[in-house]
Amino acid sequence: MSYRGFISYSWQDKAWGRRIHRWLELYRVPDGAGEMADPSRRLGQFFRDDDDMPAAADIGHVVRVAIENSESLIVVCSPRAATSKWVNAEIEHFRRNVVGGQVFALIIDGEPNSTNPADECFPDALRIGYDENDPRAMPIEPVGIDLRRDGRDRVCARLAAGMLGVSFDDLWQRTRRRNELRQRILVGALGAISVTFGVLLMWALINGQRAHDTLSQFFAERAWEKLETGHILPAARFALAGWQIAPGNQPLYLAALGALRQAAGVSDPPLLHNDKVTGAAFSPIGGLLVTGSHDGKARIWDTATGELKREIPVNDAGVTAVAFIADGTRFVTADASGDVRVWRSADGASISTFDMGQPGIQQAGFYPDGSRVFALGRDGAIRVWNLESGKLAFEIPATDVHIWAVSISENGSRLVLARDDNTAQVHSGATGDLQHTLEGHQGAVFQARFSRNSNRIVTASEDGSARVWDAHTGRLLTELWGHQREVLSAAFSRDGTQIVTASVDRTARVWSASSGKEQATLQGHAKFVSGASFSDDGQRILTTSEDGAVRLWTGLDGHLIATLRGHDGAVSAAFSPDGATVVSWGDDTAARLWRPEPERILLPAARGESLFSVSYAPDGKTLAAVSSGGTVRFWDTESGALASHLEAPGEEIYTVAFSPDSQRIVTTSGDGAARIWDRTTGTMRRLIASEATINGARFSADGKHILTASQAGYLELWPIEGDGPIPKLKGHTGAVFTATYSPDGSMIASGSEDSTVILWDGSTGAALATLRHHGRSVGAIAFSPDGSRLVTASDDTTAVIWDVAQRSVAAILPGNGSPIISAAFSPDGSRVATGDDRGLSQIWDARDGRLLATLPGRSASGVEIAISRDGYTLATAGQDGVLKLWDIRALVQPWPALARDVCGSLLGRMQRTFSRDEIKSDSLLGSLWPDPNRDVCSGLDQVAPVPRY
Repeated sequence: MSYRGFISYSWQDKAWGRRIHRWLELYRVPDGAGEMADPSRRLGQFFRDDDDMPAAADIGHVVRVAIENSESLIVVCSPRAATSKWVNAEIEHFRRNVVGGQVFALIIDGEPNSTNPADECFPDALRIGYDENDPRAMPIEPVGIDLRRDGRDRVCARLAAGMLGVSFDDLWQRTRRRNELRQRILVGALGAISVTFGVLLMWALINGQRAHDTLSQFFAERAWEKLETGHILPAARFALAGWQIAPGNQPLYLAALGALRQAAGVSDPPLLHNDKVTGAAFSPIGGLLVTGSHDGKARIWDTATGELKREIPVNDAGVTAVAFIADGTRFVTADASGDVRVWRSADGASISTFDMGQPGIQQAGFYPDGSRVFALGRDGAIRVWNLESGKLAFEIPATDVHIWAVSISENGSRLVLARDDNTAQVHSGATGDLQHTLEGHQGAVFQARFSRNSNRIVTASEDGSARVWDAHTGRLLTELWGHQREVLSAAFSRDGTQIVTASVDRTARVWSASSGKEQATLQGHAKFVSGASFSDDGQRILTTSEDGAVRLWTGLDGHLIATLRGHDGAVSAAFSPDGATVVSWGDDTAARLWRPEPERILLPAARGESLFSVSYAPDGKTLAAVSSGGTVRFWDTESGALASHLEAPGEEIYTVAFSPDSQRIVTTSGDGAARIWDRTTGTMRRLIASEATINGARFSADGKHILTASQAGYLELWPIEGDGPIPKLKGHTGAVFTATYSPDGSMIASGSEDSTVILWDGSTGAALATLRHHGRSVGAIAFSPDGSRLVTASDDTTAVIWDVAQRSVAAILPGNGSPIISAAFSPDGSRVATGDDRGLSQIWDARDGRLLATLPGRSASGVEIAISRDGYTLATAGQDGVLKLWDIRALVQPWPALARDVCGSLLGRMQRTFSRDEIKSDSLLGSLWPDPNRDVCSGLDQVAPVPRY
C-alpha cells in the first residue's frame, strides 16, 4: 500500500499525531487547485503507527515499509520529538530511501534551531546536511509550519500545497472562497425557497438566519487567528463586529474578547492623536507626559489620570521628537520642517526656537544639566545651542556617513555618535571636537550609550555583538557575543553592573558589564526586538518589538512579568522615573499608559522552603497554602492579609483541603499520614494512619468522611467521628496519587500511576468506569461545579476534560511540553486552569479546550493552582516558595462590561473601524461588514464616542 505521507511523532505527542492524521484525511482540496486522481479530492491515506500498524513480529519492518511507501514525511516537532530516537530513526530512513520525498516540519511546541537544548524542537536528523561520503544520503530542507501560528485550516492548506506542488496562496484563497461560497449558497438557497414556496417562508427565514449566524461564526475564528498571531486590535474588532452581526453567538465572541483582553494587559484609555505618535517622554518630576505626533501637535497628559492637560500646535509638518528637561519645567519638540522649539510645561507657552538649517530631525533633547539643547538632523549634522542665550554652541557637520543616534554623557562632557561606517565617535560635549574613534566592529553601529557615571560606553552593532569601551581613552574593555543576528540596542543599568541588549534574533540578553558573561536570555517576542532598557532601580527591564508587544522582565534573572499588547506594528516604550508606569507608542495613533501589576505576591520566596499545595475555602473567605517546612498559612481573601497559621513540626506537608463548612482542613504529610485540623484554633483533631503512605486526602461532600489516596493502589474512606469500618476501593494497578468527590457526593474519581482514572459510586464504593487516555500517571483531578465534567492532569504533558455521563473525552489540553501537576475548574465551569512542573500556569476554555491565557511562570520545579470562588483570581503556589495572585477578571466578565472595557481602554478612535484595506483584502469581511466607517463599538451602553481633536 502507498501513502500520501508518513506522520512521525514522539509518543508523548500522540494526541497531536492523532489529531493531525484526522485533519489530513478529512481535508478536501478545492476545485481548480492541482490535479487530483481521487474524484473525492481527498489527499489520500496517511500512515500513523498506532492506528495503521498491523500485528507483526517485526514492528520495525512494518514501519520501514510504510516509510518507503510514503511520498512525504510529516514530522510533528516538539522538544519531545527532538529527543526521541525513534523519530530521528524514521527521519533518517526516509531520507535514505525516498528519493525526492518532501519533509514537512510541523511545529507544535518549542523553537527550531534553538540555542537552548530544552526548547529545541527539531530532531537532529532534520538538521543534518548532505554527506558527500554517503551516496545514499540526501540533502534536506524541511518545510517549516508552525501550528501555533497558522491554526488548523492554514496548516492543512500548507501541507496540501506542498504535497501537490501548487501555490499555497492560490490554494488558501480557493479554500476560503469555497467555505464562504458554501455559506452564501445556503443563505441564497433558503432565500429562493422562501420566494418559491410561500408556505415555507417562516422555515426559510429561520434557517436563513441560522446560516447567517454560522457564517458570522467565522468572525470569532478571525478574532482567534489574529490573537494567536499577536494582532490584538484587529482581534478585538472582529470579536465586537461578530457580536453585532450575530448576537446569538455571543459565547464565542465573549471567550475571544476575554482572552485578548487578558493577553493585552491592563492599560488606561488610549492617549489619542490624529496621526502616528512619534515620541513620548515622562517629566522627571510633576506627573506629566508629553507626546508628539505626525498630526503636528504635542499633547501634555496627567500620568495619574490619563487626562489631557494641554494641546500645543507645533507645526503641520509633524512632530518628530519630544523630551523633557531635567527639572520638568520645560520640554522640547523637533519637527519635520527643521525647527527645534522649547516650551514651558506649566502653560504650554513657546520660549525659544532653534533652526536646524534644513528639514528633518531624527533626535532632539536637553543636556543632562539643562544648559543646552541638541538635535540630530536626518543628514547626520549635529547642532548644540545654549539654552539661555539661544546661540549656537557648536556644530558637527554632516558627512557621507549615516548617523544612527547620538548620546550625551551624564556629566555633559562628551557626546558619542553611532555611525554606519562600523565605528562610534566620541566628541567633546563642550566644543564638539573629536576625541576618540571606537573601532573594531565589523558592521554598522546602531546605538552607543554612556554608563551613568560617564566612564564607559556600550555599542550595539550589525555584526551581532555589543562592546564596552573606556569613555576617556576609547580602549576596548569587553565584547558581548551570543546573539545570532544584528544587535539593535544596548543599555547600562543605572548602577553600571549590567547591560541589556536587543537583537534581530528575537531575543534580548542581560550581561555582566564587567566580565561580559551572559546572565539571562529574554525570549518570547515573535519578531525582532528593537529596544531594551532598565528601570532606574535596575529591578525591571522593558523590551520592545516589531510584533507590537512590550514585555516587562525582572532585571536580575530575566523572569517575564507581563506582556503589554495594544499596538499594531513596531512599538517603543519607556519607564516613568519611579518605574511604576510604562508608556508605549507605535505606528498607530495612540500612546498608552500601563501600570503593570499582573501578579500580586502574598508570600515571597523563603530560603529552602517550597510550597506544595494551595486551596480556597468553600466560603471564599480564606486561602490556604502549605509548605515544606510543615506550616499551613491562611490569608484573608478580601484584605490579602495573613490571618493565621498552624504548624506540624518536623513534617513536610504536601496537600491541604477544606471541609465543606470551611472550618476544618485535612493535610497529608511526609510521614505518610493524614491529619484533620481545626482551622481557627490550629489544633489537630485526628491523626489518620494507614498501612501505606497516603498521597492525598479530601472531605466527603457531607463532611462526614475523609477520602484518602494510597501509595498501595487503593482508596480508603475514613469516618471523621467514631471507629467504624474503613472500606477500601480497589481497582488501580499502581499508586493512587489523587482522589476527589463530585460536588453532590454521588461519585468519586481517582487518578493513578497506572495512567487510568476510575469513577466510583460515592455511596457504595463500586467501580463505575475506567477512563483510559493518558500515556503516563495521572496526578491531579477535579470535577466541574455541576459534576458533568472532569479534568485530569497527567505526566504525559496533557490534561483531558471528560464528559462524565458519556465517559468520553470532551477536550484535550495539550499543555506546554511539561508534565501537568495541577488542574481546577472555574466556579461557573466555563474555564479550566492548569499548572505544570516548569512553573507555567495556563487557562483554557472548558467547552472546546482552546487556550485562553498563559501566565508567565517563575518556578522551575512546579506550580499548584487554585481559582477563587468569584472566578476573578488565580492563586499559584510554586516550589520556589512564592505564593502569587493573578488577576484573571478579563476572562470572566459578562459581555457588556468586557466589551465596554475593550472599547474604552484598548481601542482608540482609529481602531474602532476596519480600514478599507482590511475590508478589501478579506472577502468575508467585505461581504458582512463592507462599511469602513461603521463603529464596532456602536450599540454598547455607556460607550461614549471617542473625542476628536
